[in-house]
Amino acid sequence: ATGIGSMLWKGGAVVALPRSRAFRTFVRSVSTSTRHSDGAAGSLPVVDVSSYISADDVGDPAEVAKLHNACCHVGFFYLVGHQVPPQLCTDIREAAAEFFALDLETKMRATTADGFRGYQWLGQNVTAGLQDLHEGFDLHRELPAQHPLRSTRWAEANLEIAERPLAASLLTQANPTLVAPPELQGLIDEYVRHMLIVGKATTQMMATALGSDGHQLSELTNDPWWTMRLIHYPAAQSGSSKNSNDGDGGSVEPVGCGAHTDYGLLTIIASATPGVQALEVQDVGKRWVKAAPPAGAFTCNIGDMMAHITGGRYVSTPHRVISHPSRARISVPFFYEPTFDALITSAADSTAPNRRTVVYGKHLLSKLAHNLAPQPPLQP
Repeated sequence: ATGIGSMLWKGGAVVALPRSRAFRTFVRSVSTSTRHSDGAAGSLPVVDVSSYISADDVGDPAEVAKLHNACCHVGFFYLVGHQVPPQLCTDIREAAAEFFALDLETKMRATTADGFRGYQWLGQNVTAGLQDLHEGFDLHRELPAQHPLRSTRWAEANLEIAERPLAASLLTQANPTLVAPPELQGLIDEYVRHMLIVGKATTQMMATALGSDGHQLSELTNDPWWTMRLIHYPAAQSGSSKNSNDGDGGSVEPVGCGAHTDYGLLTIIASATPGVQALEVQDVGKRWVKAAPPAGAFTCNIGDMMAHITGGRYVSTPHRVISHPSRARISVPFFYEPTFDALITSAADSTAPNRRTVVYGKHLLSKLAHNLAPQPPLQP
């Protein structure tokens, strides 16, 4: 994986903005605009991260306030100013579509025995015990040969005996090589490089917004783990899926990915297939609202680890993907995560004598172990 290198914002340092009366007033004004008075989700907030991408700029207090309120009240936001080339997002989406168009036998060769990395067939992923109507290709950070986590010492100190084989598999294996289409591997490498920069900038922005509580966040992401997925949601006729939910109108809707919260830190999703709105966010009234990002914006959301780190100040919001009845969809989510062996303490109990800590890698392994189903591939 390619690191941030010289492009780290302010060399990786968190610059705390003064909590002026104007800043607090702006926070309150943004908070009232992110939800309608009846509790339905309004348009998701738009946050400009550009001042945290450039090493020469100073963070914009107004944008920090908008981000903070989005994380506190909605858990989702649209990210602009990220400086990722739009053509790269288009190219990786189109190349991924070519890969998923290959025959099943060819795709199955690009996987690992545990299923953590590489191709995952249609229906192999499960949510709440139900098969999801998508196929995917999963990539995780690859650790260099001499990285201490590749030895058995960390697993022996932190994991139960039954968990250690999964850890050894995830921490020592490489991502399967993609041979078709030939340009896809290079596009993935370039995309990961950009996403690490965007993830670093966005979490630094959050650390600034959190003030003293943001110090832990900066430390926990100094050597970030990451996961990336290429996902193909085939078109599905209503009621044809084993995984279906009642929509607002009482009809049965095929679910590409069931209702869930993300279990990590920060999810960053480039605009998916144009014209196909499928991602839905649950508002405070338990209603599903379609996400419709502006052109070129990333859709971002808070995961369970971020909620834990902030003591619940930042919310991890349920969301789902409804399969379109006539059009397929390609999505490329990137998950920017804490350092794998990070010990995470909730801000809510950081001073408690018996404070509760979570080992991020152990948390991740427990989730991955229950993500995959043994059932054969579904028919699209």
